[in-house]
Amino acid sequence: MSRLKSSTMLLSCFVLCYLAATVGGDDPIVSIIETNPVINPVEEKIIAQKNQDVQLTCVVENKPKNAEVQWNGEIRGNGTKTTVPISTSTRSYDSFKYSIDLPSPTSWRLRIQNAQVTDEGTYTCQVQVSNQIYARAREELVIVEIPQIADLETSSDVEKSAGASLTLQCHAMGR
Repeated sequence: MSRLKSSTMLLSCFVLCYLAATVGGDDPIVSIIETNPVINPVEEKIIAQKNQDVQLTCVVENKPKNAEVQWNGEIRGNGTKTTVPISTSTRSYDSFKYSIDLPSPTSWRLRIQNAQVTDEGTYTCQVQVSNQIYARAREELVIVEIPQIADLETSSDVEKSAGASLTLQCHAMGR
């Protein structure tokens, strides 16, 4: 019984020592501090117009020396979610769509160029703390389109006598 007790105590000490080492004050703190356009305070999302560039600035405090800051996107489309790796540190996997720059030694700014509806989703800035454990921050991006009125399908000027019924139609596309 004492052998089992000492093994349990040793395991408990190992777990507590590991947690103390990984949860201490030197763990990375990841936050997205600035976006352009700014986060909508009601929706708590970034709402951008189609064809507009979007920027998210991530700050990492206490970054482990050899760890890379990564950007990923969880893109929604056709009823599915796809995780897309965007970058490691300053190298973008798709330089036509995404660019990364470092405004300061602790900041990584993601620029999504010419945002489209297909870019909607959740964008994550992360740094690896240990095997399979990441410190991360994320923001959701929604793309809207300015409504376009279909003139040929929209009612034009109409004259009616007083009391006569009238039906007006307006057809517009957008989101």
